[in-house]
Amino acid sequence: MNIDAAAVHLRGFLAGTPSSDFNLQVRFLADKGYSKIECIGALNRVNDMAPNEAKTVVHHSPAFEYRRESDDEFHNSLISLIEQDQS
Repeated sequence: MNIDAAAVHLRGFLAGTPSSDFNLQVRFLADKGYSKIECIGALNRVNDMAPNEAKTVVHHSPAFEYRRESDDEFHNSLISLIEQDQS
């Protein structure tokens, strides 16, 4: 995982293409091969975005739409396990 490199790439992108369109920023990073976690970290650092906001932006971005269903299923499975453990 290389959040620092993702942030550097994103800063370079924004220097040449200033944009407040977060989906465009995520698409740029995803096209460079960065993971969802790296994209979240880069948005957090470069845009001074709260981690939970960056997570929401990346999770719902068109760049990672192909993963949304499986990520949601994984998240829901974890919640179910936690709830069962607390019962």
